[in-house]
Amino acid sequence: MIMELVERTDAVTVLDGLLAAAVVGKGRVAVVSGAVATGKTELLNSFADRVVDLNGLAITATGATSEQDLPLGVMSQLLLDAPLVDGERRRAMNLLYEGAQGLTMGDDGISRLDPQIVHSLCTVLIELSRRYPLAVVVDDIDRADQASLVCLAYLARRVRFAPMLALFSRSGQRRPGGPVLEVDGLSRSPHGAHIVLTTLSVAGVQELAAREIAEADAERLAVRWHQLSGGSPLLVG
Repeated sequence: MIMELVERTDAVTVLDGLLAAAVVGKGRVAVVSGAVATGKTELLNSFADRVVDLNGLAITATGATSEQDLPLGVMSQLLLDAPLVDGERRRAMNLLYEGAQGLTMGDDGISRLDPQIVHSLCTVLIELSRRYPLAVVVDDIDRADQASLVCLAYLARRVRFAPMLALFSRSGQRRPGGPVLEVDGLSRSPHGAHIVLTTLSVAGVQELAAREIAEADAERLAVRWHQLSGGSPLLVG
């Protein structure tokens, strides 16, 4: 459960507040960033579970460097994860196909997606949020394909008019040659939040270790394990 995450109380509190606003129709955008192995994926996965526990709907996707040349790959993940009725699903699949086939290359070398396709794909998700409070959760958005980034930025600009929380994670620093993420600007207060995860303190390492070994051993080993892991929750685990 999300409340069991070590030294992430502040992040959880912020996300809970954004979700509460989204449920009453004041949609929000959140970006979680941090160095590798600081627990971004665990936080997103746990929060997606929490949304479901609160009778909402969470649909998820993950960006991957190996799929950046797959047009609308991340949007496809989201729509395949969504509980659409048959007519909606056919419409979504047709839009994905039409969008991928209709991509054009601009003079700057960036693929261009028909704005009507962008609007229609995002409308599918906005309409879905009218039936269920919706969390759109994308891990590693900075590894998403360019066409999906265009759609997600469009969606993020419109969530405040819908019962929806758009939650994205990215690395702490922009990768050389990586895309400029418009969602960063859209996650600023008052309509969103940028949450930065840091490594665990010695006390956090001790707390995490104590879940698996005796408390006395966790206290004795915490400083050394913190030195060896750099406070990475993944390495401590």
